[in-house]
Amino acid sequence: DNTNHVPVIYENGHWINMVDLNSTYANLPSSPYSGEKVFCSDCYSKLREQSDTGTGITIIWNGTRWNDSVGIEAQH
Repeated sequence: DNTNHVPVIYENGHWINMVDLNSTYANLPSSPYSGEKVFCSDCYSKLREQSDTGTGITIIWNGTRWNDSVGIEAQH
């Protein structure tokens, strides 16, 4: 079968993927749970060097917005 099988655990009232989802910013989950992690292929951190044009970071939903791993709003 062609179903995506992603290992999950139940924690704090949510089913949580044990592996990060992959997405672009435009296709991020529409109803993420607080703490959900997604690898965003076209996102970057404000902390990157100005000459760095690379994209692709893990971002975390804080209940209000998508942040990089240090809590700064993810850029795209």
